[in-house]
Amino acid sequence: MKSIISFISSARFMAILLFVFAISIATATFIEKNAGTEAAQGIIYHAKWFEFLFLLVIINIISITVKHKLYLKEKLTVLIFHFSFVVIIIGAAFTRYFGKEGIMPIREGQTTNQWYSSQNYISIQLSEKGT
Repeated sequence: MKSIISFISSARFMAILLFVFAISIATATFIEKNAGTEAAQGIIYHAKWFEFLFLLVIINIISITVKHKLYLKEKLTVLIFHFSFVVIIIGAAFTRYFGKEGIMPIREGQTTNQWYSSQNYISIQLSEKGT
């Protein structure tokens, strides 16, 4: 168990995570070019393993912070640098789960409060005519 924790809090594990991340987004780029955005989102970007990859990155950054005592006053700038990645990933998670995706066309000099969702919706209204 101690060797697993040691490996998770190592720079080698972070290098592996970054390599897997780089390969996956490169693959997503080729999938998007050949099969479209929806395919790339379905296979890579919206996959649970991709989210798990980011969770592992956060765990690794926090464990390295504790292991190397980056919370000390002398290492404050390094802590802020690493913590900024954690904040960015958490912000991306909020956007992923609570955001909405769509298009808002705005002509020059005009304002609007309408946007078009990228999700498909269907609305059917049935009524019965009485005689």
